Amino acid sequence: MAFEVRELDSDADIIAAFPLMASLRDRLRPDRFLAEVRRQQVEGYRLYGGFDDGRLVTLAGVRRSHTLSRGEFLFVDDLVTDGGARSRGFGAAMLRWLARQAVASGLARVYLDSRAAARSFYEQLGFQMMTSIPCWMDAAALADVAVTADAGTPGGIVIAAAQEGDLVAVLELLGRSGLPEEGLRAHLGTVLIARERGRVVGSAALELYGTAALLRSVAVDQTLRGRGLGGRLTEEAVALACRHGVRSLYLLTETARDFFAARGFVPVDREAVPAAVRASPEFAWICPASAVAMTRALP
Repeated sequence: MAFEVRELDSDADIIAAFPLMASLRDRLRPDRFLAEVRRQQVEGYRLYGGFDDGRLVTLAGVRRSHTLSRGEFLFVDDLVTDGGARSRGFGAAMLRWLARQAVASGLARVYLDSRAAARSFYEQLGFQMMTSIPCWMDAAALADVAVTADAGTPGGIVIAAAQEGDLVAVLELLGRSGLPEEGLRAHLGTVLIARERGRVVGSAALELYGTAALLRSVAVDQTLRGRGLGGRLTEEAVALACRHGVRSLYLLTETARDFFAARGFVPVDREAVPAAVRASPEFAWICPASAVAMTRALP
């Protein structure tokens, strides 16, 4: 029997294709695979199987698409060949079959995203590599990103939620700035960083205690001080506190009283600070008694 391609549309055929697709998409789970394919089909996705002597040897998931930049085209979301059947031309045969279907449907081009390891395979077939690079980011982190234009930094500085991989750089920045590092890891989920060309150049963090919060670790790299970045980090931290339902923000400072006063903070007696905030390491033992406590009411 010659190599043949047919659409996999029945529940049984789709479920049978799971092991091969899972070798390409390791996030897939057998109990959800059928439902995920059916959901994509509603959006125009079609799953094709390539068979050699009746055995499934290659899979392709495709969709007809249209964008302003490309017009109408066929996009290959998924293409995988069984490990025991590779280097026998099945992947190329599937792509040629898809190309014929595209031409018959009036589509002039076939697009796909290539893994680095498969680049030579596609180039040998005649695919043109494009300069755009697929990338991704956690949506919740992206929602908190702010870009601040700075005359001295081409392209601006990006302020975003810190990730686990940023922690070492943030701690080093705090050390250079003479600010305490203790306890920051426990509050990584509410740490903001400023990044310039991939380098951490600023930080601000919150410790949340119900409707109160401690603002800490406001630091800017020495080479960028005096350009408003510290103020922008402070205001982004205030906005983050508001999103968490915080009504009053507190801090301790030895040297930046005027800086924070210019941003709406006023001195407060330590005894008036909520007990949960006073029990924080910064209030309890890290900062000296000479540090000034300040507060800002939030809307």
